[in-house]
Amino acid sequence: MKHAIWTIGLALIAIAPLVTADVPCSADCEVSGGAQGYLPPVLVMSNGADVHWVTNDGGPHANTAAFSDPCISPDQVSFGPNGGSADVRMDIVGSELQSTINGSTVTCTGAVALPDGSFVLHYFCVLHPTQMKAALLVLND
Repeated sequence: MKHAIWTIGLALIAIAPLVTADVPCSADCEVSGGAQGYLPPVLVMSNGADVHWVTNDGGPHANTAAFSDPCISPDQVSFGPNGGSADVRMDIVGSELQSTINGSTVTCTGAVALPDGSFVLHYFCVLHPTQMKAALLVLND
């Protein structure tokens, strides 16, 4: 139990300074990514919203979730000069966060559940893992 409380606390501390949106994205959410990082660094989104990534530096990028989580696959969530990534739908189902990409749904096993039922999912670019790190905050709304 102590480990779970520490994990939740650390997740909240890590994202608190980065959350700038007063209103969550509720439909077609977009994250811009480049070798300098992701904008926004924390995307606040409604339950059931879609997110996709576009490049802001013209280079190729490929997202993956932290902790080898299968819910954001670099094979499906890559983006670059030839276009944006596939749309990824994020859904809170019961006590799990799930992602759906091209009709395939998986559970986000690395997502951190927050006390209000929302989830934080950290991710990074496999091509630029030290510069490009960010998170999705999916609200239980």
